[in-house]
Amino acid sequence: MQFPIKNFFRRLETSYSAMDKAQRLRILLRQIGDESFYLFRSYWNVPSDTRFALPIGKVKTRNLPVVEDPTTFEPKAIQDKLFVISQFVCDFTEKIAAIHLQRESPSAQDIEDYLNTFVPRELGVKLRLRPIIINKGAEQVRNASLVRDISISLDLGQPLNSFYNQQVAENQRTSLPEAIKRLANASKDVNGRTFNIHLGLGQSGSRSDTLDYDSILALIDQLDIDSNLIKEIEVRYRNGEREPIDTAKLKNSSVQVFHWFGRHDSLGAEFLLHNFDEVINDQRRNYRNARDTYFSEEEQWNQDMDLHIVTEFQPEDYYNETEEHAR
Repeated sequence: MQFPIKNFFRRLETSYSAMDKAQRLRILLRQIGDESFYLFRSYWNVPSDTRFALPIGKVKTRNLPVVEDPTTFEPKAIQDKLFVISQFVCDFTEKIAAIHLQRESPSAQDIEDYLNTFVPRELGVKLRLRPIIINKGAEQVRNASLVRDISISLDLGQPLNSFYNQQVAENQRTSLPEAIKRLANASKDVNGRTFNIHLGLGQSGSRSDTLDYDSILALIDQLDIDSNLIKEIEVRYRNGEREPIDTAKLKNSSVQVFHWFGRHDSLGAEFLLHNFDEVINDQRRNYRNARDTYFSEEEQWNQDMDLHIVTEFQPEDYYNETEEHAR
């Protein structure tokens, strides 16, 4: 749903910006399960307001540090609450978010659950953070200079209709995947259990020869790699004419997209906010398909619905609502 997410976070900020510390703790410190979470001030890229960073903390309850008592010189417990912080950054133009996690800090699920405690129940909506998943083996192939061959191993004991993703099966069946399906059907007629398909350059040719790069990538995109029918897909490639041949295995190599900023003393909210263009530029190819899917599934938001913030959080109401939503 085309939920007015920017307005939501703006209202969330303005609802507590004038509060003192005691009020903030009462309103923003919320217990979910066995953990308590807290919202710190947000950072925006003014004046455009197209991006913001939000530190969200989890109360630290174990292995607490101490200070020295200035009179007795003995260890003394710190009286204030201590938090382990995760940084949540959202870009409203690209419709993507990134989370910087630390050990024991709030997870993506924790952040999603916490933010939903501010969404009024009567709206009938939930905020969702969808992880962006890529195939690590496929990315190795995409970054290769030369593709020498590709081998596809099929388990013919599995249904053939799982070979294709829904889009290709219904709308975009191309000649090579269709040929593979027919070959697999023919193999099943002679009681074959496994079937291997190999496309390569053979023994002849120079080190600079390569299969058609775009065709191989198109084939990989059209195959449902995670289906049970596919036992393995192996692609042999080079990263240059003088580099040795390497092998990428595409089965069971899906990972969540992450970005490496390099070594920095701190990846605080302001740093992530001002350097988020690096994430967008470097990862756009990885998140483009997920973003396009998101846009295709958007529904129009009912502008007549009142968007306000839940300031009086009742955990029992939240858990009842979650259970009803799950059902």
